[in-house]
Order: sequence, then C-alpha cells, then structure tokens
Amino acid sequence: MKAIFPAVVAAVSAASLVFAGDTPAPTATIVTLSGAKYEKAIVSTVTPDAITVTHSTEVARIPFVDLPAEIQRQYGYDPTNAAAYQAQLAEAQRAEAARLAPAAEQKKREERAKKLEYIKRRDAGEAAGERIKTLRLELPAIEEENRRAREDALKAVLKAKQQP
Repeated sequence: MKAIFPAVVAAVSAASLVFAGDTPAPTATIVTLSGAKYEKAIVSTVTPDAITVTHSTEVARIPFVDLPAEIQRQYGYDPTNAAAYQAQLAEAQRAEAARLAPAAEQKKREERAKKLEYIKRRDAGEAAGERIKTLRLELPAIEEENRRAREDALKAVLKAKQQP
C-alpha cells in the first residue's frame, strides 16, 4: 500500500513535465462547459483527470470532464486513465485513513479519559463545595457551643478558686 502513493506522485509529476510545454499563453481565456470563465489562465499542473490553472483572480482545479474537447485533446485526456488515476487516489486515501485510524482511536480514548477525569474532579469539587456550605451553615452553632463550653470552663475555674 505504501508503494501506491509514491506511484501516484510519480505519475502526476511525469504528467506535469510532459504537458508543461503545452501551456497556453498567459492571455488565454478558458471557458468550461458549465460556463465558468478563467481569464489570463496559465496551466500550472496537469493530472490524468484535471488541469490546475492560475488565472486573473486565483488558482483553480478544473476537471477534464468540464472542459471542451479541444482542451481535452490538447492535454491528452483519456477517460480510462482518469478513472484509474482517481481509483489510485481513492485507494491511497483509504490506505492513509487506515494507517491513521489507530492513532485517531487512541486520541479519542485519551480525550474520553481526560473528560472523565475532569468530571470526577468537578464532582469532587462540587462535593467539597457542598461540604463547605454545610460547614458554613453549622459554623455559628459550633461557635456558640464553643463559647458556652469556654464560659462553663471559666465558671468552673472561678468556682474552684472561690472554694477554700
């Protein structure tokens, strides 16, 4: 599978070199079958299924099926080669997706673990927060109980001092 991608790259590069001499003049206008107009178009890349042009406003990839027959012939368009090229690209993309799938799954597992840890910490924080709220409500009663205990202890000390 690893051999497919380099083969596709080599085919694209070879096609670009073969057709590089056939680029129209910078003042050429390309009109597609769907009516799109590319003024001052310069063909920069040729692949078996499309051409890439730099034109007056941007760069565009135009499939051969959307180009007039004259331009298709000029750049050697062959529907069979184009279909095979697209199949190779699709296979290379599937192979790359399959290669990356384990890493993507691992990343998802790590993200789920982080989320679970966050939820645990949040819940622990909420529980601690609830305990703090409860203690704050109980604090006045505890302080009152401590004050009474101090008073009772002080009274006991004073009473003990008064007895001979």
